[in-house]
Amino acid sequence: MKVFVISDIHGSSKYLEDFMSIYNEENGKSLIILGDVLYHGPRNPLPEGYDPQRVIKMLSPLKDDVLWIRGNCDAEVDEMVLGFNAISSKKLSLNDKIFYLTHGHRINEI
Repeated sequence: MKVFVISDIHGSSKYLEDFMSIYNEENGKSLIILGDVLYHGPRNPLPEGYDPQRVIKMLSPLKDDVLWIRGNCDAEVDEMVLGFNAISSKKLSLNDKIFYLTHGHRINEI
C-alpha cells in the first residue's frame, strides 16, 4: 500500500490539484496531511491559487482515507467544513518502521 503525505496546503487549490493528479494517477488510498490545510496564517502572503472552498471540495470526498495532523494554522471550523477531524500527533507503524507524525511547530508526546 502506498501512503501519500502532504503538508502546508494553506488553501492553495493550485498546489493541491498538482498533488491530487499524482495521488489519483497512483490510485492513492491513504493520505496523511501534516497540517495547515485551509488557512494561510496572518504572517504569510496569500499562496498561489488561494481558494479554500475548492480545497474543501477536493479533500472532503477523501475523508475515509485521510489522517490529518493539526497544524498551527488549522482551526475547529476547518474540521467542520472538511468533514473529518484533526489530531495533534500520532505514532504510526508502517512496514516495521515507526513514524512520529506532527506538524512540527510544537513537538507533542504521544
